Amino acid sequence: MPRQKRSALSDLEIRSLVAAGGPAAATDGAGLTLTISAGGYAAWVLRYRLEGRRREYTIGPEADYPLERAREVATELRRRVARGEDISTTRRQQKFLNKSPATAGSFAALADTWFRRTQEDRLQHPQVTWRVFSNWINPRLGKMPVDDIQAVHIVECLEAITSGGAPTVANDARRYIRKVLDYGVTLGLIPGNPAATLSTQDAGVVENARDRALSLEEVDTLLRSMADSRDRFGRGNELAIRLLLLLGVRKQELTRARWSELTLSAPRWQLPVRGNKTGRGLIIPLPKLAVQHLKELQELSEGSEWVLPARRLSKRKPGHIGPDTLNSALKRLAHGIDDFVIQDLRRTLRSNLSALGVRPEVSERCLNNRLRGVLGVFDQQDFLQERRAALARWASVIEKLDSQGLEAARQAYRLGAVMEFRSAVERSSLRF
Repeated sequence: MPRQKRSALSDLEIRSLVAAGGPAAATDGAGLTLTISAGGYAAWVLRYRLEGRRREYTIGPEADYPLERAREVATELRRRVARGEDISTTRRQQKFLNKSPATAGSFAALADTWFRRTQEDRLQHPQVTWRVFSNWINPRLGKMPVDDIQAVHIVECLEAITSGGAPTVANDARRYIRKVLDYGVTLGLIPGNPAATLSTQDAGVVENARDRALSLEEVDTLLRSMADSRDRFGRGNELAIRLLLLLGVRKQELTRARWSELTLSAPRWQLPVRGNKTGRGLIIPLPKLAVQHLKELQELSEGSEWVLPARRLSKRKPGHIGPDTLNSALKRLAHGIDDFVIQDLRRTLRSNLSALGVRPEVSERCLNNRLRGVLGVFDQQDFLQERRAALARWASVIEKLDSQGLEAARQAYRLGAVMEFRSAVERSSLRF
């Protein structure tokens, strides 16, 4: 057993104890203890109780902490314990955070730790999320100490992103900042989250809903631009864009599609619940033109399980193309169409189905949208046959654009108007 002295210490007594060697321990009172190992290493330790349990906090070597300095540090530590803080846990958390390659204690360090520990292995495309940090958030908040960040700093960061023309990114950044700071609260590094009550309106982030749909002339321009630039644009990219236009599926639904989900002889695509934004599956009828495109993609995929396999294989990434692949390809395409993004293809299909005389509830089901209001509660029909006819009608427009040109395609809309009139008359007659 080490010998232990129980009284207030003096500098002379400390020198004597250190010279005598250990193991030994001498208390200065109120838990502050000088410990000396068998090898003669002397260090100050604060012993305290929290929630009925005995704990220890190593202040540091006696050589670095003279008696008065050790007492000052111990007094401050006791104040923190009195507030309910477990100072030993806090130290371990800070050491954990400081392992980050970023500046210790900074927002960038906490973000890096949060991302590696909670996100990186769970996301299909972690590089997309981290890009928001590296390109937008960290240049503005990264060097700031976590406990110095206030709501005003976050607002300024988001306003800078919005003024840079990226309101959607700003909204993503707001969510990521809040999650990182929540993680800081969980680790006990900060007492509260300054982003906790920050809404999109408070931050000045207004993400306007898009209402853009391509006109038939613009669809024709897009198709011709892809065909004319096929060598540079890529046939696989061209077929993917054409399928999005033909079927109105979400980009992620197509990029994650497996051949096992498709039956080209039937022909149909069993959209799985997995990864589906609506949380439900759907049978998508495939018009003949879509089947032709898929058969060509099947040859290009060279035995891959994915409809759109990744061009570069990696152990850390899935085997299908990433969510930014088609966006990047479109940005490089000189199509000359104003204010156009891939998401607008779904709205383009919806707009054109209406112009072709397709009933609204059928059009909504074609896009796998939930019907709104009372109709959404009581009308659970799948409208498979109606959707098959609607998508075939739209595919015939695209075929005419490809083979006969714009004027021939416009004839389908005149026919659609007549069909819509007849359908309205038939529905009206059912009421009497």
